[in-house]
Amino acid sequence: MDTLPTDFVATLEDHFDREVVGAVLRGLDEPPSISVRLNQNKPSDRFNTERRVPWSDRGRLLEKRPSFSLDPLLHAGAYYVQDSSSMVIEYLLNQLSFKGGGILALDLCAAPGGKSIILSDFLEERGYLIANEVDQKRNAVLTENLLKWGSAHHAITRLSASKLGEFESVFDLVLIDAPCSGEGMFRKDAFALEQWNLDLVAQCTNTQSQILNDIDSAIRPGGYVVYSTCTMNIQENERQVKHMLELGYELVAIDMPEFAHYLIPAFYENEKLGWYLLPGISSGEGLFVAVLQKKSDASFSPSGGGFELLEFESQMEIPEGIFNYHWTKKEVQYGTLDCFGLLNRLPQQMAFKSVGLPAFEMKGDRQIPKHGLAMSNQFNIDIELSEKQALDYLRCQSINMDTSNLPSWCIVGFEGIPLGWVKAVPNRLNNHYPKSYKLRQQ
Repeated sequence: MDTLPTDFVATLEDHFDREVVGAVLRGLDEPPSISVRLNQNKPSDRFNTERRVPWSDRGRLLEKRPSFSLDPLLHAGAYYVQDSSSMVIEYLLNQLSFKGGGILALDLCAAPGGKSIILSDFLEERGYLIANEVDQKRNAVLTENLLKWGSAHHAITRLSASKLGEFESVFDLVLIDAPCSGEGMFRKDAFALEQWNLDLVAQCTNTQSQILNDIDSAIRPGGYVVYSTCTMNIQENERQVKHMLELGYELVAIDMPEFAHYLIPAFYENEKLGWYLLPGISSGEGLFVAVLQKKSDASFSPSGGGFELLEFESQMEIPEGIFNYHWTKKEVQYGTLDCFGLLNRLPQQMAFKSVGLPAFEMKGDRQIPKHGLAMSNQFNIDIELSEKQALDYLRCQSINMDTSNLPSWCIVGFEGIPLGWVKAVPNRLNNHYPKSYKLRQQ
């Protein structure tokens, strides 16, 4: 690795004991870790024999990095490339206790989508996710990753924390993977190392404090906050947790003795505020995480809500219960699954980028299937493609074959998992894979 900034090493030495600092510095000289999260709703044998991430049933640690972009199963949403340290959030969520009525969750700084995927898995059949990302380009990446994962119980927004904070007492759970100086990504991201300085730490610290202030009013009394960063310093971590305690939160005590040798407790003023997972000690990259709960005696004044969706209807024969509502943007109908009516907590004028999965595009009075319908975890494939055919399909090429016994619209797939739609015409399958997701690598 390039030479570490002197100020970074100094802050590391001020923060941790000599043994931890030595392990981290040695770890930063090692190759970055490689891990994936498996999609239980798109089961595949890929990576099943790899070593399991200690705190995640669905996480796998890889010995070497394959060519992910040339694997059709990545594009099908059968797995997601994710740092193993981040997967500890899955374990923490499963220790929390929620009352009945469903869980409305917010991933406040959601791109590229890995933690939203963890939340989506956690909320399946018990809640609904609002995945938010302000940056337009990063929001597009978030949208693609959630669409391919295939869950319909989510919506995507592009709102500031201050705007979301106008919704009084709405969310039962908020994940804040805060914008940070990126110290935990030094061995994976050369730019993180290049841009780091103490001024950036100070700037991120101010941004984090403002975000916490802004979003506070949107969290219900008794609601949980999971706060995380990929940094290793007190200013962006322990002091932010102390700030939340001052806002009216209390720490949630979660012990993880079975993983103790991977974790470094985060103490500040003799109080344990969270945990560090550090390169050279954990199985992945650098992460800080803490769990807090808003005091139940805080004032409770819900916004009143009023956002309503229309009942889902389809001209095609699709699996029963795949969606129960639809939302329309321009000519596209989105299908979503809100079993608890949680979106009704939000105002009618709520600015969504999407609600659920893009299911159909209206052409006059006809419904043309969209990619989200194929990704919805509910369909079997009509045509099994070879690996070469699958890659050609992902490159948006047509496929020549006998189509005489095929329905007009078909789902093609690879190793039993859907890749997307084709339209059968004589002796050819016209490709309907989204051009914006086109595979350009040869």
